[in-house]
Amino acid sequence: MHDTRKTYYHSYSEKTENNTKPRFKPGDTVLLPYNGELIPQSPTSVMWDKEFGGWLLFCPMIGIHEQNYVLESQHDLWIPHENRLWSWWTKR
Repeated sequence: MHDTRKTYYHSYSEKTENNTKPRFKPGDTVLLPYNGELIPQSPTSVMWDKEFGGWLLFCPMIGIHEQNYVLESQHDLWIPHENRLWSWWTKR
């Protein structure tokens, strides 16, 4: 995976909750780029979004798609990008 936008977005006809696994689990420490900062968060739950065809992380109340996050422990391997509320990461 070189770009979180491409790897973890699937049309619902291609992938479903039953044949793809989430990248993160509840309790992981993940980073979200926002307003030029990296915000650490910990998802309380992970759920499948049928409309988008991807996994949502709830940190702690609203769901944000997993493409917006990387594990805190892998921060040095990724470059954050953001466009208002939408963010993504590319490999260094």
